[in-house]
Amino acid sequence: MRSRIIVLALLITSCSSNRFLAPAIVVDETNSFVELTDKKARAVKLKSLRDKTIIEGNKEIRVWVGFGIVSSEDLLILKVDKKGKVTGRKILIYNRDPENWEGDEEALNEFLEGIYIRCDVIGIHNHIESCGLKKNQIYDWSKIYNKMEKLDIWTLPDESALPQPEILILDGFSLVVELREGYSYRAYRYGNPGFRKEDEAVKASEIMSFVMGL
Repeated sequence: MRSRIIVLALLITSCSSNRFLAPAIVVDETNSFVELTDKKARAVKLKSLRDKTIIEGNKEIRVWVGFGIVSSEDLLILKVDKKGKVTGRKILIYNRDPENWEGDEEALNEFLEGIYIRCDVIGIHNHIESCGLKKNQIYDWSKIYNKMEKLDIWTLPDESALPQPEILILDGFSLVVELREGYSYRAYRYGNPGFRKEDEAVKASEIMSFVMGL
């Protein structure tokens, strides 16, 4: 009887230590750019990070790179539990709607063939498809997270906090970073940071290049 009581106490303690937290502080510095990531997250079967509940003491980072018309988005997801263990995924997200390919089915098929060689399909939502890289299991997620921390991923300011750029570039790639820790959610964005000289933009550009190179 006593052993049963001890087991029950342990179960209660375990459950109480995994308290789920809903976001209470939401800071979106992207000028609603995260609405694009929300649409793409559905294809990965993910809930938007600013609406998600997480276990107390856990952290999650989502790094999005891309947002072109037909090119794929790179999504890096890093999760850190309260014991410091890091897990992650690298995902490609792309639009396979034939209308975006101007009816060129051959080009679309070649594009998809190149994608499927690298990864396995996760899901699709409104022509937006996602797939996980086949080499996800060989990554050292702790080293990747440490790399992100060294680039100040948690504290970089949004690009809007920097001086106006000397050159305005309308095409190229954007970086969106979403951060979740406890009750707090924050998101910031950079557009083509490689063309800027500020230290913050240089770090944002390094984050982009690192994620795309995984």
